[in-house]
Amino acid sequence: MKTHAGFRSAKFAPYEGEEEKINPGLWDQRLAEYLLAKLKDHGIETHEMIP
Repeated sequence: MKTHAGFRSAKFAPYEGEEEKINPGLWDQRLAEYLLAKLKDHGIETHEMIP
């Protein structure tokens, strides 16, 4: 069973300073915000993001 997914997209660029907060070269806050919003749009309950 796969336990992770990878994404490549120019749509989810990092916020300023985000790369230094987690792992250099990796960021995901914009993607997480997008997914949370879309899940809520479909009636799926979500919780706050945890980096």
